Amino acid sequence: APTATAAPAVSSSSSHPPRRSRALFGLAAQARLGSYLDRIETSLVAAIGARSESFFEASARLHELDAFASETCEAIERTRRMLLDASTYATCARESVASLHSKRANLAALADAFERLATVRECREDLDVLRRAGDYGGSLEACEDVHRAIAAPSLRGLRCLEDVARHVGETEREVVDALVAEFVRAARVQPGSVGYVDTAGGDDDDDDTAGGGDWSPATTRAALAAVRAAARDAGVEGVEDGAEDEEEDDSGEVSEDAEDHSRRAGLGPGEASAADARESLLPPLLALTRGATDRPGRIADAMRAWGRAAAADARACVRAACVACIAVVHPGRDPAMIAHNRNRADSSESQPSGHDGIIQRAIGALPPSVFAVVVRAVTTSLAGHFARADIVRSAARHALGTAPLSERDDDGKKNDSFDDSFGTRTDECARAACAALPAGERAAASAAASDAVLALTDAAQGAVARA
Repeated sequence: APTATAAPAVSSSSSHPPRRSRALFGLAAQARLGSYLDRIETSLVAAIGARSESFFEASARLHELDAFASETCEAIERTRRMLLDASTYATCARESVASLHSKRANLAALADAFERLATVRECREDLDVLRRAGDYGGSLEACEDVHRAIAAPSLRGLRCLEDVARHVGETEREVVDALVAEFVRAARVQPGSVGYVDTAGGDDDDDDTAGGGDWSPATTRAALAAVRAAARDAGVEGVEDGAEDEEEDDSGEVSEDAEDHSRRAGLGPGEASAADARESLLPPLLALTRGATDRPGRIADAMRAWGRAAAADARACVRAACVACIAVVHPGRDPAMIAHNRNRADSSESQPSGHDGIIQRAIGALPPSVFAVVVRAVTTSLAGHFARADIVRSAARHALGTAPLSERDDDGKKNDSFDDSFGTRTDECARAACAALPAGERAAASAAASDAVLALTDAAQGAVARA
């Protein structure tokens, strides 16, 4: 135990000197470091003293920079708010521009609709004025203008225009019917011409009350004189004396009448040539071509109406000529009485009924020699109808530009000698107007003219066969 306690005492006494030396070294180091600190502090104070003005200037600039940064942040924030407001305003403005554009388009369409309504009103007023003035061609053009204005997209579906469209349609039909009637009236055999018959009494073949019309005259004086002479030669009783016929033969009036009829076949009393006839034929056709852009077939309809009227005239002419011949053979006697006597003589045969049946039985009661002369008289009465039909067909074909090749030279060119008679101003205007029509419509109108002549021929043949 004592040994153990002695050992630590020796070790402690041996380690004491190094600890003291370290303490001494620390004090010296602290003294040196203190001097260094003092020196550094002195240098700093001196440096600070030397640069104090710059420091304060920098500090002031730092404060200014901090204030400027704050102002900049505020400006950025205001700018962001302004950009947000501008974006919102731009969005609203874009929507407003689209709305204003749509409103502008609507106002423009409304203005266009009002302008077209004003045009429709003016055209309708012009149509009424032209219709009252009798300007049928101008009326048809006004009708086309109204139809075109009403068909505009801006006016489509307006119920206020239904009455206008109905009025214009009715007016157009009335004008077209009037022009067709005028053409038919000019194309028919004219009053006072040989073969003309006033068909006011009707033209129904099966109507007992429909007579041959008022004869004025149905055939020539020469033809009636020949019928009278044939009846006297056949010994028919009651025939008038032939002294009047002999006086006419001596004076040459009968031959002059026949020559004049041959020369003026198809012409009216006031017409000296076919050109005069075309002066009344072509104006209605010329008017029908106006305003016909969307209304084709008017000229063809006019030709068909003429064909029906010409066929009715031919049937009435045959009746009137037969009645006139019967009156010459049996003066003062009713054809019905003659037919009644014929029925009693030959009651076993089936006889036709109606006025045509009465005429047929009265003609059948004539002697064969007289019957042949009556047929020639009826043929003479129809010559004017066929001549008039040829004038009408030729005028229509030349106006339509569809004249047959027989009216051209061998090399296909038009015959100048033939076209000399078609050189009037009316002919030129008609050709120019019809040239604007489609080729198909012109061909259909030309075919309708030919069909009208065929209808006339069929009606004449049928009437002669029935008589």
